[in-house]
Amino acid sequence: MNRRAFMGAWRKEWKMMKHSFAFILFIAMLLVIGMFGVTTELESGFTSLGVGVFMFPAYFLLSLNTEALQMQQFLHMNKSLHNVILAKFLNGLLLTVSYAFVMGIILFIINQINGQIPAAEFVINLILLVTNILLLTVFPTMIIFLVWSLYHVVRKFHTAIGIIAIILFLYVFNEGFRAFDDTALYDALTNWGTVTWETGFPVVDFGTYSAFPLTSSGDIQFQSGTILFYAFLCLIFYLISMYLLERKVEV
Repeated sequence: MNRRAFMGAWRKEWKMMKHSFAFILFIAMLLVIGMFGVTTELESGFTSLGVGVFMFPAYFLLSLNTEALQMQQFLHMNKSLHNVILAKFLNGLLLTVSYAFVMGIILFIINQINGQIPAAEFVINLILLVTNILLLTVFPTMIIFLVWSLYHVVRKFHTAIGIIAIILFLYVFNEGFRAFDDTALYDALTNWGTVTWETGFPVVDFGTYSAFPLTSSGDIQFQSGTILFYAFLCLIFYLISMYLLERKVEV
């Protein structure tokens, strides 16, 4: 990938989406205040950071649809489509990290005032939470990218056909993945490479869908196989989506 070309694509993305970037960040902050208030409970404050899981997919879809308003220019631009899409990924990740940074500062100030946990433990918990959010948010974003690309290929026949095709695809994908989740093959692909971190201090429980689940003793334990499996799926979804877009360019 040409670095200068990518930076050019990222500057274009930032210029196009900077107001949406600030708007989504502002709305997320309002939602958190509305849902949790200005909490002094540290665990509730960390829970509020979970809103960041939805920010990357929301931004990415909004950015794609903004490009779709000028679809002909988007699909026939001289710049590499990979650079354009990766610039959107970068901005989406920056939005999520920006949100976590702002909320983290607020929670850190509250923690220092109340003296709930040592500063070093707080920072480690915050880093774990942000990493958890980033890991959880990439997979649904890749699904959105695949669905969006598929829709813009199929809709050339008719908009209604495109919508029906997407509904059928999502239904089949959801049911198929749920069935696959219960198979021995899924276990073999994901249930290996156990990593256990004995933290030595309390870690915030990030919930059922955490990438870093806790053991009964409060230590972090996860499967390397699970992370690598979903990373591979994300790569496959990305390559299929890019293939569909490039086919549309050829058409």
